[in-house]
Amino acid sequence: MRSRDAYSGKPDSPYGLRFINATHDSVTLSWQPGFNGGLPQRFQVRYGEVSGEGMKYEDVVPTTANTYTVKGLSMLAVVVANWRALNTVHTITSAIPLVVTGEQQVH
Repeated sequence: MRSRDAYSGKPDSPYGLRFINATHDSVTLSWQPGFNGGLPQRFQVRYGEVSGEGMKYEDVVPTTANTYTVKGLSMLAVVVANWRALNTVHTITSAIPLVVTGEQQVH
């Protein structure tokens, strides 16, 4: 019998990244988790306003969630976001960022 450690490795990138909703100061995003690398994984959303001061990371809580709302954005901001899957061994970032504009508000 092989030990669990024999299967431990890099998690797959989250996929199916998509925009769900926007308000005047937030966007809700979703994704599908990939293979966890044989270990418990968690996710981070990396985002930033194009006109802002750089990118920020926020941990997704609970760790099993596959939607996240980024709050505190400027009205009509253009937001660039991607996701990271992390386990105790590796961190993998989604390759393709999602771009959301404030004009996509759908309440």
